[in-house]
Amino acid sequence: MCKRNKVCIYMFIVVMVLQIIIPALSVILETNYTLTSEAADDILETWDIGAEGSKITARLYKTKTLYIKGTGKIKDNINWYKNNIDYKLLFYNIIINKGIDDIGKKAFKGCLNLKSVQANYVKNIGESAFERMYKARNNYYE
Repeated sequence: MCKRNKVCIYMFIVVMVLQIIIPALSVILETNYTLTSEAADDILETWDIGAEGSKITARLYKTKTLYIKGTGKIKDNINWYKNNIDYKLLFYNIIINKGIDDIGKKAFKGCLNLKSVQANYVKNIGESAFERMYKARNNYYE
């Protein structure tokens, strides 16, 4: 009889703990989903800018920072014009992540308001890739 009571008590404790954990997990999962959707709302525009054989995506956020992720080479002469907007005039900062080895010729030509470029992992920068980048102060590329 004593063992049966202990088992019942343990089962009761397990059920009570699960009743606390399951709702808490649902709140956590819901919060993560909300954060992800809010982050997506901050994206102004997206481009596929990889040269042939490369998979590279550029995303412009409301902070006017262009984040570039992927692997390979950024193509030459990128057209930053979409929906009657010349987006290259909105770039203030460019951050190029690890995995991108090369920047194509004239890729960011005419980004007149660009203030900084972080391209620490880039090995080759094409001719005139950042031509007419007048406001740049901090550039992190070799």
